[in-house]
Amino acid sequence: MTLEQLQGRLDFAVEVAWRAGRAALAHYQTGVAAEAKPDASPVTAADRAAERTARELIADRFPDDAILGGHLSLTCVALDRLAEDGLDPSGIPEMTAESFKAWMIKHGFSTYEAAADAFGMTRQGVHNWFSRNSFPRWLALATLGYDLGARVAAKDSGGGA
Repeated sequence: MTLEQLQGRLDFAVEVAWRAGRAALAHYQTGVAAEAKPDASPVTAADRAAERTARELIADRFPDDAILGGHLSLTCVALDRLAEDGLDPSGIPEMTAESFKAWMIKHGFSTYEAAADAFGMTRQGVHNWFSRNSFPRWLALATLGYDLGARVAAKDSGGGA
């Protein structure tokens, strides 16, 4: 995959994150109740709406790509596509407060708000992750995507790899 193709996917990922965030915000302050998933972690209608939006956008744009999600059942058109691209979903690191703080420092984000802005989220959302010490799995993927985008931007500007 070329840097231009990677940049296109990163740009699309940012758009998907923004639209999924808007879908979730439609439930903000509606008093929606949380349910327990099989692993006992909470899930709300807002979580499911955000994931549904992301899945639809991704499936439309990349119909041959796999979709791994946390709130809806796993639906994959071609899970082996991950392996073809060298991505092992079992190798995605779990995001912890410590690893997210390290990521924030690496990118010069000194506040929750700055980190939230990087993903089109609210400061409160990031604060809630730290308060619950529970970080969504997609965040690990998003930080990897952000890192890739930073490397592409540095290379394009002549700043190295």
